[in-house]
Formats: sequence, C-alpha cells, structure tokens
Amino acid sequence: MAPATRFRFRVESSFSVSGRGTAVIGTIVAGTVRVGDRLRLIGPDVVLTSPCVHVDAAPRVTGRAPDSPPAVALVVPDFDAGAIAEGDELASVEPVFCPRCGAVTELREDTRYCTRTGMDFSKVVGDELVRLVTDPPASVDRSDIKWGGRWNCPADGTRMSEADGRVTCGGCGRCLTRSLMYQLIELHVHR
Repeated sequence: MAPATRFRFRVESSFSVSGRGTAVIGTIVAGTVRVGDRLRLIGPDVVLTSPCVHVDAAPRVTGRAPDSPPAVALVVPDFDAGAIAEGDELASVEPVFCPRCGAVTELREDTRYCTRTGMDFSKVVGDELVRLVTDPPASVDRSDIKWGGRWNCPADGTRMSEADGRVTCGGCGRCLTRSLMYQLIELHVHR
C-alpha cells in the first residue's frame, strides 16, 4: 500500500482578511486539503505552520490562462500576508509518531519530542523522522544487524516488523533506515 499523497499548494497571491487571518490564492499541486488540516508555508526565508480554517474555489481570480488549473483560496490565521510571496508553497503537516512507543511527537522550539515520555530527539533524528513520513525512500538497504525490540511506524504509529534485515511497516511499507535505527538505539534511550 503506497503512502497517501501529501497536500501541496503553489501560492499565486495573498492578502489579509480582517478578523480571519490571511487568504492565500493558488493552485493545488497534489493531494487534498480540509478545514482543520495543519499547513506549513515553505518559502525562501520562512517556514511557518498554521491550521487551515477555510477552503473555497476562487472563481473570481482574473488574469489566469483559460487552460490553467482552477484557483483555490485557503484562509490560514497564523500567517502574515506580507511573509507570503508568489511561488511559495504550502504543504500538509503530517503527524510524526515516535518509532519506539508509537505516541504522537510534537515540535517545540525546533526540537521534536515524544508526547508520551517527553524524550527529545536530536535535530538530526527529528529531521530524519519527518523525511521518512513526508518523503519516504524508494528502498532501504538490507542490514545484517538484528535490531530487536519494539518499533512503530513514524507515519502511522502502527507496529513494525523485522524481517530480511529491515524493519518495515506492514500498513504503508515504510522502512526505518540503518542510520536512523542506530541513532535511536544508541543515542535516544526510550524509557
């Protein structure tokens, strides 16, 4: 089973809406979005996160080529319209689960931590977990090491199994990389 397509949105324009936040007009590149989904703004000088509070077709947008994809308007309360530029991208923020216990992880001041134990992950490990969820590798090399222990998928929190030198999620097929496994065992003791 392949991972679900992550929502991606290319910004064309933005403006402030009094009492609501910022309206962002653009085109959906991939996936779908619903009210309540958390979105991340990815621009050259900024990375911001906000919930989406409104989604609407934007039929009144002028100056678009007739054959271009339909414009969509999103309202995000935590973005400043001045921080958003044409060409920036919005993407869904997928939850990341602790690979040791399966609890949801959260980001606090650029540090990812397990909500069940409070254990902080290093920046390298936190970034690797996010990459595994948002852009899983096409393949993971087999390892001769027997990892043992209990492992959970960072993408959905379900139990993973160890076979053929890999730790693999039966639901989505993601595999933990050897370097991530080593760092989780040696550097992030989970109690």
